[in-house]
Amino acid sequence: MCLEIKWHSLRRKAKQDIVVYKIFDKIGGEYLTYCRGFLMQLDKLYESPLKRCYNGNSEMYGGQSRHTIEQGFHSIATCKEAYACMSVYRRPVVKCIIPKGSYYYKGLWRGNNATVKSYASSSIKLIEVYD
Repeated sequence: MCLEIKWHSLRRKAKQDIVVYKIFDKIGGEYLTYCRGFLMQLDKLYESPLKRCYNGNSEMYGGQSRHTIEQGFHSIATCKEAYACMSVYRRPVVKCIIPKGSYYYKGLWRGNNATVKSYASSSIKLIEVYD
C-alpha cells in the first residue's frame, strides 16, 4: 500500500489524535498488515520513519509529478472507505489513531477497485476491531 501525494504536499504534525482505519489479516490475537505482513497488537503504540519517493507523473493529479510515501503506517481516512476496501479483500477493519504529535501525510491510495483518501504516519495505535 503506497500513499500517493501531490509534489507540493508537506509533512504535517498532528495537533490532536486522528481516527483512521486499517485492513488486516487476523492471526490469533495479533493482526498482520495487508501489504507488508507486519504483526501488530491492539493498544500498542508503533513507530516508523516516513520515507517519501518521487515516482513520475500521475493521472490522479492531472499529470503532475507524483510522490509516494513508501515507508510509514498507511491507513484509510474513513470507516466507510475501509469497509468498501474490506468487501474486496474480505479482511477485518481496525479502528486506529494517529497520536497527537505524530508526523503524517494525507493523500490517496489506489486499491483494486477504488481510490480512497488515506494517511501515512510516523506512529499508530490500534484501538478497536470491526469484523
